[in-house]
Amino acid sequence: MSTPLTVGTLVQARFWCKDAEQASVNTNWWFVAAVGSPAATDDDLAAECDADGVIVYPPIINNFAEYRGVQVTIHGLAFPYASITAPVFSQIAISAGTGGTTALPRQTCGLASLQSPFPGPKHRGRVYSPFPPVAGDDGNGVPSAGFLADLATWVFVMAAGRLVSESGRTATLVRVLVHAKDKLGVADAPTIVTASTVGTKWATQRRRGSFGRANVSPI
Repeated sequence: MSTPLTVGTLVQARFWCKDAEQASVNTNWWFVAAVGSPAATDDDLAAECDADGVIVYPPIINNFAEYRGVQVTIHGLAFPYASITAPVFSQIAISAGTGGTTALPRQTCGLASLQSPFPGPKHRGRVYSPFPPVAGDDGNGVPSAGFLADLATWVFVMAAGRLVSESGRTATLVRVLVHAKDKLGVADAPTIVTASTVGTKWATQRRRGSFGRANVSPI
């Protein structure tokens, strides 16, 4: 059952891809800043995120990988950001990659960074794109210009706020970074994301690699 979004809560969207036995997930957090009358729901957000995902993921993943869909959960604002609802899912289509017929090693990732108005590493975030193709490399061990252009389109979706609007239901969401407790046991309030940049080198996520334990997509 759909749950209306509520001002002052957080919503989490998880974008899932799969390549053979390994799955990847990119997790986005938003603060609910305003809602309409009626308010948009978690199902509305899942559908809109999925509609973007099915467009921006296939060009950056190899042809053997798949974009699977999105799950959305509503959370409380205070650490540890406990979930308020069970996840809802959207899967417009299982979409095979279009980036190229040969895959780079599964642990290889494109990299983008998220910035906030505040200094320090804890007020920045990283996003790792999954399962890139060999065609995304320029032949010298770094991402090609074409791949970086597709990655910039993808990270815009990952970094942006959202105005959810479905069948007259609306909500305004602000993209944020959430924080764990520091060494003093204090967790900062979520930080607004104000900009994003695309990295020009390959990164790695070993948990996605062929030597890692198999990861299973819930979608």
